[in-house]
Amino acid sequence: MKRIIFFAAILAAASSLFAQKISRRVRSVPPQLTEAVSKKPKENLQPLVSCLLDGVTDEEEKVKILHDWVCDTISFDTAMYFSGLSKKQDVMSVLKKNTALSEGYARVMNELCTRAGLESIVINGYSKGFGYLGALMTKTDHTWNAVKVNGAWKLLDVTWDAGRVDFKTWIKSYSSDWLSLTPEQFIYSHLPENDEHQFLGEKERRTREMFVKEPYIPASFFASGLALSGNIPDYATGISSPLTIQVALTKPNVIIMAEIESKTSGAYIPGAAWITRTADSATVSYDVPDTEPYKAMLFAKSTDGDAFTAVFSADDFEGSVIPEISALLSEKKITKKEHDFFRASYRKVSENARYYLVDDFFDDERTEALKKVFSLLDTDGTDFEPIFTFDVKARAPYGGFGRGNAKYPETHLSYSSARSTHPVAPLQGSLKKGSAVKFVVESGEYSKFAVKLTDSLVQMTKNPATGLFELEATIPDTKTVTVFASNGSNSYFGLWSYAVRD
Repeated sequence: MKRIIFFAAILAAASSLFAQKISRRVRSVPPQLTEAVSKKPKENLQPLVSCLLDGVTDEEEKVKILHDWVCDTISFDTAMYFSGLSKKQDVMSVLKKNTALSEGYARVMNELCTRAGLESIVINGYSKGFGYLGALMTKTDHTWNAVKVNGAWKLLDVTWDAGRVDFKTWIKSYSSDWLSLTPEQFIYSHLPENDEHQFLGEKERRTREMFVKEPYIPASFFASGLALSGNIPDYATGISSPLTIQVALTKPNVIIMAEIESKTSGAYIPGAAWITRTADSATVSYDVPDTEPYKAMLFAKSTDGDAFTAVFSADDFEGSVIPEISALLSEKKITKKEHDFFRASYRKVSENARYYLVDDFFDDERTEALKKVFSLLDTDGTDFEPIFTFDVKARAPYGGFGRGNAKYPETHLSYSSARSTHPVAPLQGSLKKGSAVKFVVESGEYSKFAVKLTDSLVQMTKNPATGLFELEATIPDTKTVTVFASNGSNSYFGLWSYAVRD
């Protein structure tokens, strides 16, 4: 499997590829008014709100515009956060310097809503964001808002929608994911100090103990159109056999992938997770090789719309990407202006040794240049996001499927995109050299299948009685055996691979 996955230390989930676009009204504010708000917030907040909401009557749209202005204007104060101190988080202090912690973000949002005639409150509580390790702190650690929209309370987290913290660097990255959750979804990440501010029925309210036990499910999980439809694992889950969860898929054109990672070394464990998918659901199975602690992860990526790689390692950007776009320029496949737009769209953070995409949704010319360059670059063009994680460990006496083995076949990106294709046999992750194996595949989307045993593809035959694709073969002395598919052309896509053992 080609692993183009973005891992980061984050305040919340990374900005979702499924999020709504930021309102252009944010940049419609005259520069002199923007400057006046920073210099004299008290006198100029009302003119700002009036300017932002001029002609807007829908309450939900009002909230989003104000939310977007806060996200675009205020940066997270990483220096203050990592100092352990919280100073001057009142509205006027925050607007004068345009930096804040979560309390400052929430207070500014509350003030804007109040001046817009919307009923709003600031909520203090606990969160499963940056630094959460499965236990609540003695004091509340996060602040967010609730706004009454069309007679019903709506929960939102402006801080987590404004961007993320990668290591100790603030990365501006707009999202609207934390603006669109129901209270039933919001409770998987936020526990208010006041139980009434959960906005759940008394039977659905969470205690501290329940909140800690449940998994962290970020907004990006729901924004991608996923829902857990059965067997929700705990934040820390013990298993005595492979763990299977059911996921409902409510949006089309979403690729999902699953992995297991060592909590000790951070290493990816091949063949430890498997997904069997249909058009509207997926069965996800996880297992562990031994009794060490592991992290189970589910990833998602939309194939709709424009998506650009949000982060590159410095080695990849400087060693591969820059030479590649320079070659595109010399070959006249892109213009000098398009080349310069791309280079200016990424900034380097030396302490992280990474290049980050500069978040600007309003420069249409730059966006078009990025789209063109990414269409020519040899890169996937998007990041997989971890949208659901939980800890998993084998209970005694279960010792896992065995270190150095593979429980499941190794999947490729094409399999993650498939909706009605899966192996019927064999189902294990490795095959014995010299053994006779019958390959059986079920599919409703590909018309041809083949197995790469050595250097060439051996065609599978469709059984007219069952509709299944079959091939009987002897496993050769090789490292892997891969199943390929084709939609009728001569181009084949690798779906999954088996390791070959002695």
